Amino acid sequence: GTRLSVQVILDRRNQEWIDNIGEVRCYLYPIHNSRAFLVTPSLASSLYLMVMYFITGSYQEVFKMVESCVSENLTAEEQQIFNQLEFLGNDFHPDAHACRLKLSVVTVGLGEETTMKCPWSVAEEMEEYAKKHAFVS
Repeated sequence: GTRLSVQVILDRRNQEWIDNIGEVRCYLYPIHNSRAFLVTPSLASSLYLMVMYFITGSYQEVFKMVESCVSENLTAEEQQIFNQLEFLGNDFHPDAHACRLKLSVVTVGLGEETTMKCPWSVAEEMEEYAKKHAFVS
């Protein structure tokens, strides 16, 4: 299928964002020797790539990455990237619901002290997923 046309505008002047990333100014993703996929060298780079895949509607890539994007303790850099998922709650594509549910499933067991709490209602996501199940990839 065709993907939606998406433009991402990065605010490179956001001082809070800059302060949280420390020395990192960009993420480099080595290509695996098989040339079949990218290697994500850190949790922050994995989270960032997953968010970018989500924004661009690459839901199959998001679904594959979810398990590698989970941790009980997040750094400030990782937390601010994870927090960007809050802005993707208005994506009503059937596969987006499936991805959010999978992320909910893998983070539910992290405990109450974790800062990795999904910013959506699991019940609402499940309801939408059930309605659109026939259209999920």
